[in-house]
Formats: sequence, C-alpha cells, structure tokens
Amino acid sequence: MSAATLQRELRTRLPKVVFNIVIALFFYIISGIIPSIAGDVQLPGIEIEPFNRVSWLLWASLTVIALLFAVRAFYDILALLDIVVDIFLGRFGSTEAKPLKRVLKDLTMIFLVIILAAAIAPVTSGVPVVGYYLRLLVSVGALVMLIFLIYDMGRIFYRVVEEKTDSLAEWISSIGSSKERSEGE
Repeated sequence: MSAATLQRELRTRLPKVVFNIVIALFFYIISGIIPSIAGDVQLPGIEIEPFNRVSWLLWASLTVIALLFAVRAFYDILALLDIVVDIFLGRFGSTEAKPLKRVLKDLTMIFLVIILAAAIAPVTSGVPVVGYYLRLLVSVGALVMLIFLIYDMGRIFYRVVEEKTDSLAEWISSIGSSKERSEGE
C-alpha cells in the first residue's frame, strides 16, 4: 500500500464516514425527541410491555436506523485503518511475510514497544515542567503502536482461518460431487 492509495481512499471514504456519522447522530437525537411527542399512546391488541407503546416502537426504530448508519461509518473507518496499518507496518518490512513470520514479527514489535515505553517513561517524567506531558506522550504513542500491532495480528488470524475454512468447504464440496458422480454411473 502506498500513500497514494491512502489519499484515494481518504477522498472516497472520508465523506462517507462524515455523512454516515452525521445521519447516525441525527437519528439518535430525534430518537430522543419524537417518541416523547407520541406520549403514552397504546397499540390496541398488543398486551406486551413495552411493545404496545408507540413511543417505544418509535424510539427502537429510530435507534436501529442510527445504529445502521453508525455501523456503515465504522466499516469505512476500518477500511481506512487497514490501509494505515499496512503503510505503518510496511515501513518495518512486515507486509509480505508468511502469516506465522508476520505474527512473530508483530509479537517481537509488541515486546519492543513495551520495553522501550517502560524504559523511556521514567526518564521523561524527570524533565522539569513538561515531564508529565512527555510521559503521557510516550504512553499514548506506545498504546497506539500496540493497538496497530494487535489489530494486524487479528487480521492475519482472520485471513488464515478464512482461507482454511474456504479450502475445507471446497474439499467437502468436492467429496459430495464425486459421490454424486459415482452414484450416477
């Protein structure tokens, strides 16, 4: 992945993220306003609380719509995060390795980040006036790097499991189709 890919994705996904977040917030806000307008109107024939109240049904419907837009925004943010993680980890040369090697590189990087943060934090806290802020910066930086590395390990695990599941499904499908052919003869 390159910076050009990130820019292209930002141009297409960032407006989607902003739009979906704005719409999600809009529906979330009106989910607090509109149901109060309905009051305690009851639906005839439905005796189950809270499903018999129009206000609750309006609130639930508007909240679900808000959640759908929030999930779409989250999906676009994850797509952008994938690209950022690939670019970030590509600088360490860990994008084209086999899955096990890449997980081991990520684990090594995690231990290095923890050790470096533990070693640097006490030194930075001794700096007069800004020591607290430097220590906070080191902690936040280490946390962000750890999140990237752990996220990358999760993606690797997911891809490996997905590939194995697909190959197992194809193998089972081929067994079934070969039995059908042998029974047909």
